[in-house]
Amino acid sequence: MKLKVSLLALMMSLTLVGCANQSTTTETKKDNNQVQENIDSPKDNATDDNQQSDDTQKEDQDKEQTENTQDKKEEPKKNLNGQDDKKEEKSETTDFKIYTAKEEDTDKIVEFETVKIKNSASKEEKINQLMSALINDYFKDDVQMVLQSINDNGILTINLVDQQKWAKHFAGSTGGAISQAAIIETLLQRDYQGDWIKGVKVLVDGSDEEVFDHAPFIDVFYR
Repeated sequence: MKLKVSLLALMMSLTLVGCANQSTTTETKKDNNQVQENIDSPKDNATDDNQQSDDTQKEDQDKEQTENTQDKKEEPKKNLNGQDDKKEEKSETTDFKIYTAKEEDTDKIVEFETVKIKNSASKEEKINQLMSALINDYFKDDVQMVLQSINDNGILTINLVDQQKWAKHFAGSTGGAISQAAIIETLLQRDYQGDWIKGVKVLVDGSDEEVFDHAPFIDVFYR
């Protein structure tokens, strides 16, 4: 009987120890899980922070790319406007030429300079500006050249005032040919495509008689 009681007591003790071990194991697992959660939690937070940082950086890059794209789109527009402005500016004037002849070959006509004249100017105003350029830039003298008329046939008549002052510009065969070419070719403007004169008649002190030996002005010079 005592043996049975002892065995029963031993079995109860083992049972209690087993339950205690199981409880301890359960608590240990819970503690381990809690520790693992605590360990994983910073990682999750760090991942969230990194993801948020990446998203912010991506948004900044997208914003910068969008701004660059807009700038590139606007830049051609500015260039286009600049080109339009230049075209408009160029269209307001036309380049007219002052001509002369080469000294070694007076039959060869060359450009002396360019004169910009407004398109809005009348034909007479354009001719007067060309004559002013001839006097001031080419002959560089106080001689006078006056527009007399433009008849219905498109023939321009000009008058060289004061033969004595003009004489020095027509002295010698080469000097006379060069000065004559400068006046005639500049006024004819053969390359000009707009509405222009068809010929030039030159008077000297109002006379169409031949005055300068090396530069006859009797005939009309046609384009």
